[in-house]
Amino acid sequence: MPILKITLLCVMCLAFAGCAKKSDGKVSLTGKVTLDGEPIPEGSITFMPVSAVGTTNGTEISNGYFSVRVNPGEQAVQIYANRPDLKHPVTKELKERGVEENLEQYIPAKYNRQSTLRVTVDKDTKEHNFELTSK
Repeated sequence: MPILKITLLCVMCLAFAGCAKKSDGKVSLTGKVTLDGEPIPEGSITFMPVSAVGTTNGTEISNGYFSVRVNPGEQAVQIYANRPDLKHPVTKELKERGVEENLEQYIPAKYNRQSTLRVTVDKDTKEHNFELTSK
């Protein structure tokens, strides 16, 4: 009987050891995103490994703040935010297709499509703020 208990105990220990959560190697990063000193109300931020090793990670920006887990190393960063486009009202055709309002991307291209933003993330990096300008 003691051998059976010891065997069961060993099996349970091995099972629990296999259930331990493995680290994905990513680093938790938080920060604030502003445009001309004002927090971006809503948007998105994406981190892409410059070395192409690791995964692209992104999250939403809410009231200027973000929190995401990213791979260590140099990251290319893209930031997007939309707002209603008051200069181009929704056409009848768009309304028929379910579009209620036109949106414009108001963050300059140098921070998204043509981004030169870079940040180096390591295990000690906890926060990085992005102070963007519209000029």
